[in-house]
Amino acid sequence: MEGLARRGSWAEVAEKNKFSLGDTLEIMTPQGNLNCSLAAMQDGRGAAVEVAPGDGHRVWIAVPEAVSLAFALLLRNFPDGSSTRDPHGKLLTV
Repeated sequence: MEGLARRGSWAEVAEKNKFSLGDTLEIMTPQGNLNCSLAAMQDGRGAAVEVAPGDGHRVWIAVPEAVSLAFALLLRNFPDGSSTRDPHGKLLTV
């Protein structure tokens, strides 16, 4: 998250993987980690979005202004019973 913009309590995120409203995220910083549930997200124009589709996109999420984003990483925590193989439960069973 380093080097990305801030707008008050909103921080720009350069995505690598898909995440959605309601996902549990962890912001890892040198000062400590912060766990949160993603309740709101915006695109670059400030319009509300529900899904961050993945690599190559940027979205804005709410992060307390007191949290330094220098050298920060954003991780999505998987719910119980899911894995990196099918994190969104979209694979078809045949």
